[in-house]
Amino acid sequence: TLFDLHLEVRLLDAVDRSEEALDKVRALLPVSARVQGPEHPEVLSIRYREAWLLKAVGRPADALAKINSLLPIRARVSGAEHPNTLSTRLLGVQLLHTIGKSAEALDRVQSLSPVIKAVQGAEHPDVLVTQKFEAMLLSEAGQFDAALETVQDILPIMRRTQGPEHTEVFVIAYLEVWLLAERGNLAEALEKVR
Repeated sequence: TLFDLHLEVRLLDAVDRSEEALDKVRALLPVSARVQGPEHPEVLSIRYREAWLLKAVGRPADALAKINSLLPIRARVSGAEHPNTLSTRLLGVQLLHTIGKSAEALDRVQSLSPVIKAVQGAEHPDVLVTQKFEAMLLSEAGQFDAALETVQDILPIMRRTQGPEHTEVFVIAYLEVWLLAERGNLAEALEKVR
């Protein structure tokens, strides 16, 4: 069935067989669109998965083109603030950064961040991913104060929800120390390391 094929794609992706998963998506997409209709939520999920897989196989520009064509349809079908639409926007932001359009990515993530937080709540994993990405883009842009504020907002939430030894918590804690050092707060940075 179509469901089984889509599940196979997800499983192939989960075990890092992205090229194979991409081939399956490309075979699945026209059949699914014909059977369910081109704007069926499942078809839109398959289109999202195609973009995700293009990113995974090192084709971010192609992935971004797919996301840019999917986003207006997703917003019209599901609503501008539906979690799937917000995830599609976030992937678009990440892809912009990947292809070197960091300033545009920062503008978009700053407009996305308050929306996703309002819709899903401050502790939702997608919110934390969005804010972490925003902090990283802010730090790349040299906006250390704003980046540090974002990091210090999400770090306690991440420690509480993901556990103090989660890899992502270490990444954000490291970013906090680095930002403190960049701002000249060396004693505070050193204290955080201890």
